[in-house]
Amino acid sequence: MHEIVLVGGGAKIPKIGQAVAQYYNRGEPKKFPAVAESCAKGAAIQAAVLGNHMPRTFPEVLLLEPLGYSIGIETLGRDPSKPTAGPIVALHDPDSKEPQLGITTKIVESTTTIPTKKNVTFTTCRDNQTSVLIRVVEGERALVEDNRIVGMIFYVVDSSFSDSSRPPLLIG
Repeated sequence: MHEIVLVGGGAKIPKIGQAVAQYYNRGEPKKFPAVAESCAKGAAIQAAVLGNHMPRTFPEVLLLEPLGYSIGIETLGRDPSKPTAGPIVALHDPDSKEPQLGITTKIVESTTTIPTKKNVTFTTCRDNQTSVLIRVVEGERALVEDNRIVGMIFYVVDSSFSDSSRPPLLIG
């Protein structure tokens, strides 16, 4: 760690700067009380890093941004016939008339550094199902209705899995 930067209201409070300097055994941290300006500069640097457009004269920058909330999908829960199985979960059938339970199955936990990638295999909720509706949610609660739906994906199931009536789906 080369330097510490305080942004926003905490940058205006001398005791916070002193406490941070003492805790990390370093000099006073840099202070940027203008939140909007700091966010704009950070976003520009992040875009340059992700786009691989950093100037050679610019010092090497490592930006780590954690997720604020877990990201998951709406499922029906674990398969009760396989209590020790991994994350094999039944996905919703958009053609079903039965009520959906709406359980949140987390794919990426909160505080995970982004960008990230994770793959999880799921199965459909009934035999010979031809499509699924995947609701992507953000939040920490067990029920989807208590979290925020951030997107929906309609997925047509590959019917080439002749050895299984419940084909696996790779989400990631």
